[in-house]
Amino acid sequence: MFGEFDFSRMNETDVRENIVSPLLKEMRYRHSTANDIITEQTLRYPKSYIGRKKKQDPEIRGKADYILEVDRRIRWVIEVKAPGVVIGPDDIDQAFSYAFHPEVRALYFVVTNGREFRVYQTLEGPNLPPVLLLEYKTLKENFHSLNNLLSPESLKRDYPDFVLDTGKPLASGFRSFAKIEFGKINYTQNSFGYAPLNGMNIFVSEGSLERLEDGGLVAYLKTQSPFQQMQELNKILGMEAFEIISADEKISETPSKPTVFSCDINYVIPRGTPLFNFTTGSHQAALQDITVNNHTEARGYLSGNNFSGDFFASLNLSILPTPVSMNGVFEIKIS
Repeated sequence: MFGEFDFSRMNETDVRENIVSPLLKEMRYRHSTANDIITEQTLRYPKSYIGRKKKQDPEIRGKADYILEVDRRIRWVIEVKAPGVVIGPDDIDQAFSYAFHPEVRALYFVVTNGREFRVYQTLEGPNLPPVLLLEYKTLKENFHSLNNLLSPESLKRDYPDFVLDTGKPLASGFRSFAKIEFGKINYTQNSFGYAPLNGMNIFVSEGSLERLEDGGLVAYLKTQSPFQQMQELNKILGMEAFEIISADEKISETPSKPTVFSCDINYVIPRGTPLFNFTTGSHQAALQDITVNNHTEARGYLSGNNFSGDFFASLNLSILPTPVSMNGVFEIKIS
């Protein structure tokens, strides 16, 4: 595990795969076990949480590199940087923001660039010195110090009565947040008579499912079409990356009582924007500003790790006399 590396030739991914992953394995962490490893979890930061002032400002999202979880009640996080990055206050603040996030509430956070490991206590904040600082070149001799602080056995020993104070679980057997691993959206019908769209799949490449401050649910999805023209349309219609919200407190596990998510996306396509004409097969510039109102509803239920159901989307475009609609089904795997 403690091999020699030429850090000058390594990037952030190299640090994850060659240093962090083997280190966690040595500490007896494994994916989908009682000593769990959650990677690249997207987290939502409401404007009020980070002090943003304007209501129209978008929600900010971050992606935690690693969240380590012991017995579903004790957590710590790791933020990984490339070896060429000199760890500074911004990097420490970033890791702290993940650890302090209301859906995570980690006891410790670690910042590493492979060359060094800095361990901080979350409740002490990001401005105090680390409680442990190790260099990779001495990690083999000092591994016991890191293991004695952050291994599953050590955390259970040091925090035997600690109870993670988070929101309600999303569903039976789930945390109060989840990662969307992948998914598929299948269009089955559209009102504008474009036959090639029927049966077309849009893939969900990543996302997350979290609880809102008011108790509802919010899903964040990034989509990818196998066709460039369809991906361009998704981006123009605001469906390349979007949030969809439910007032329900839990995801339904009953097909007859599905959870309902909805979103409204309102925007303007500026004059001159290249738009693909599916009839002619060519791009044409918009001759005027086009106002778009997109209302989408999705209804689904959870079976195991799969959330599936159907959806309906209604588009009002200022250049069309009547709304157009699209229907379909979806299936998304969450963990």
